[in-house]
Amino acid sequence: MIKTLLRRIIDYKYLKYRKGKILDLGCGDGSLMIGDCIGVDIDSKQIKKAKKEGKKVFLGNAEKIQFNSQFDTITMIYLLHHSTNPEKILKNAYRHLNKGGNLLVVESSKEGLYWENHKFKHEIKKEWLRKQLKKLGLKIIREFSHFGRTEGLKFSKSYIVIAKKI
Repeated sequence: MIKTLLRRIIDYKYLKYRKGKILDLGCGDGSLMIGDCIGVDIDSKQIKKAKKEGKKVFLGNAEKIQFNSQFDTITMIYLLHHSTNPEKILKNAYRHLNKGGNLLVVESSKEGLYWENHKFKHEIKKEWLRKQLKKLGLKIIREFSHFGRTEGLKFSKSYIVIAKKI
């Protein structure tokens, strides 16, 4: 249910920003992978599920994964708060992003029933994320906030930040 809602939000608000070769860091079971893309996740069970669905996914750590190619779009959907080193993930994503490419980051606050039992290693505040993206040399081109209720859940607060490598 929440994945369906999130997919609709991302598709609607992000559709015009996705382009070319896409990498989804922290892809999980692949259910939120957008279009024709490659996914990476650290959880072997999730990778196995994604492969059963025909997704092109790899087992790997987003902090360290290396590719021989660059990407036009990189997505990180609820990834950074799971990491012990979110800065390292952002730097690695930057290295793999083509000039003119877009980085999409979706994160959430700790508030809301959806996150009550969720394990955060870090709370990724939007202000911190903006600062890190600018420090890397990315230009923030769009930001969205989503506050909503979904069936069976109370309230969730999420935000989406889209930045371009200039």
